[in-house]
Amino acid sequence: TSAAFLGTVASAANIPEDTQEANRRTTFLIKKAFKPRNMRRTFSVRSTLGDGANCGTDFRRGETYLILAYRDPATGFHYTSACDLRYMDNSREMRALIKAFTRASSSL
Repeated sequence: TSAAFLGTVASAANIPEDTQEANRRTTFLIKKAFKPRNMRRTFSVRSTLGDGANCGTDFRRGETYLILAYRDPATGFHYTSACDLRYMDNSREMRALIKAFTRASSSL
């Protein structure tokens, strides 16, 4: 993982030309950066739209997610999938996950 953050979806756009078969670019407003800690205020990741076996995502504008992304050295872009993220609601489980992740991120 080269990027880890809690972010709210600001925008999303189709990108059919991506060579990694990721067909969606989503830009997040960073609420909490874990890795790197000096992350910009916004951060874009690429993913596959949809769900199912391809671990596709359907990020919803205004919703907040815990994103774990990797940087592809060949393209320079960051990628994520549903297999790498958690939708953040206000449940006790999610708050506990954020707290645990915050503690663990100090060793990243």
